[in-house]
Amino acid sequence: MLVVRCVCREWGIGTIWNWWLRFSNVLTFILTVSMLTSDCCTGHTLEVHKTSLTASVGDSVRFSSSYSVSSPFYNWPSIEWSFGYQTILYYSIDNGSLNSNGRVIWSTGSTAISPLYEGRLEFHPVNASLTLKDLKHCDEGTYQITFLSFENIIKKKISLKVHATPGSYCGTESETEMLLAASDTLKADRLQNPEKEAAQCSTITFWVLISVLVVSTFLCFCILCKCILPSGKKAFAPKTLLKQGLWQVQRSHT
Repeated sequence: MLVVRCVCREWGIGTIWNWWLRFSNVLTFILTVSMLTSDCCTGHTLEVHKTSLTASVGDSVRFSSSYSVSSPFYNWPSIEWSFGYQTILYYSIDNGSLNSNGRVIWSTGSTAISPLYEGRLEFHPVNASLTLKDLKHCDEGTYQITFLSFENIIKKKISLKVHATPGSYCGTESETEMLLAASDTLKADRLQNPEKEAAQCSTITFWVLISVLVVSTFLCFCILCKCILPSGKKAFAPKTLLKQGLWQVQRSHT
């Protein structure tokens, strides 16, 4: 007599299913946290005090902002100010001190300014505010401050309206080309900073976890198939026993 048995005890259907549910819940939680941290929910904050400003040609205008850094953090963040598609200032923090609210008390770092804005920009590292002096009519537009960190990237925009006066022209064709070239140089320097590249880790982590989820699903399916399907060609498993995760097939040869 040949007895073929396949008893799913410790790794029964119920046990495997419970294990899979727990594993799926953990993966779902990790994926949710990963997607949230890829936006702006890691604790770091960036604020602009006014979203629109108005000034006249020749005046100075200050783009007031503030930010806080949540501890612990992987590395000090960087600040970028841009006008349109051109980077006009980039500040990378090397070291500093925070108060109990995560506000910067003092900081040291390196600052890169577009050549066409030399002498016209004043940056305040403590709160990331920017002062633009000797306004021209072509300075009118949308300015963006970007908070770059290992954990996330936060962006805020401020629109500036400049009242023109007779003869307030700026931006010849050659100057525009110089501005674009200077912006490309600043962007190249910016990409060499680990903060910007590290900020993409959340996206990579997301796809890695998706791959793990797919592979684990396939493995669980294979385990279930081995536990449910009989080894004999003519053997079959009663439905009542299948529901319980336990079946037994007996076959005899005389």
